[in-house]
Amino acid sequence: PVLENSVKHAFKNISHPGKISIQFLALPEEERIKIIIQDNGQGLRIPRRRRSRSAHQSMGLSIIENRIKLLNSNKRRPRAHFEIFNRYDARGTLIGTQAQFFIPIQLN
Repeated sequence: PVLENSVKHAFKNISHPGKISIQFLALPEEERIKIIIQDNGQGLRIPRRRRSRSAHQSMGLSIIENRIKLLNSNKRRPRAHFEIFNRYDARGTLIGTQAQFFIPIQLN
């Protein structure tokens, strides 16, 4: 859903070529993987903390939140979680959006 939202929404009405990057990072000390998805689109129009109070909630975000709940339903630690926020450069100019997933892994 995050990639779909980037393609569908982030690149609307921008004058520069759109770009999406995806990184997978192993965090063995935390027994998790971190997935980072960044775009250079127009950013979120409504800050993430206000989205939950909005009458409209993105279907993509609802799907992600439900999957995170399923991952966390076994009460095991560490917990899975998801963050999404606007990215800014050093001058405070909006330069896109970043989503981060922290997913527990089982080490043997």
